[in-house]
Amino acid sequence: MTQRRVLLVEDNEDDRELTLLAFRQSNFQFAVDLAVDGAQALERLRAAPTLPALVLLDLNLPKIGGLEVLKHVRSEPRLKELLVVVLTGSDEPEDQKEAERLGVARFFTKPVGSAGFAKIVHELERLLTTERF
Repeated sequence: MTQRRVLLVEDNEDDRELTLLAFRQSNFQFAVDLAVDGAQALERLRAAPTLPALVLLDLNLPKIGGLEVLKHVRSEPRLKELLVVVLTGSDEPEDQKEAERLGVARFFTKPVGSAGFAKIVHELERLLTTERF
């Protein structure tokens, strides 16, 4: 059986490393693939033979921003049911409202330090075990 996957879409190397560290420390049971900008995320999703169980999406991305990625995902029949969680540095209420309007499962503002990332990974694990696939 193929291991379930998560697509982490994050351009900031430090945030990417903190997230990956939190996944490793929690014994996260999903393989994590990376995309460093919105264009790469869409390319990987469109080309994937099997879609990831979760897309963990930053909003402030180069090439194509996270909200635009989310609009594309929701407009494409094959991708529209993807479980998407936003993890962003933006604390703008408008960003959260728009992400929620576009159907994100959760919206997290990036925490400071590894303990905050560990709490988010715990929430993701809970979300992945309660969502149907």
